[in-house]
Amino acid sequence: MAIGDYIRREIASVDASVSIQTAASQMAEQSVGCLLVQENGRFAGIVTDRDVALRTIRGGLDPKSATIGSIIERDTIVIHEDRPVRVAVKLMSKHGLRRLLVGNKKGDILGLVTWDDLIGLIARELSEIAGTIAAQGPHLAIPASRAVIELAHEGESE
Repeated sequence: MAIGDYIRREIASVDASVSIQTAASQMAEQSVGCLLVQENGRFAGIVTDRDVALRTIRGGLDPKSATIGSIIERDTIVIHEDRPVRVAVKLMSKHGLRRLLVGNKKGDILGLVTWDDLIGLIARELSEIAGTIAAQGPHLAIPASRAVIELAHEGESE
């Protein structure tokens, strides 16, 4: 499974020259936790809601006048779209990332994947496995787990 198959392709973006306050307002209006930041029409970095809060306060910055470009993470880790999901998981774990940008060979950012996305993917995979096991019949001793039972019967009407 290539990570590119599971990314969110629509990512909110902002120009590096806008104020921190404007960027924070955009995050709130669009209900997003991060923005791609562009400078001169090219990807410059990423900023999260946590970056906005901590870097603005820690740096004693005025959110009305300081630009979002002054607090972005420019050393951004980007994974190639063809890499396996397990590699993305390892990168996110190793670097303590909640979000991972996904790009192509040309250096374009195609989207991002979050821990929530990956947990949802794993839950769907486990549900399929549980369904396969359950379909093999009662001769297999499977511990009664409420979570496994709920996953196995997800989407079934009562």
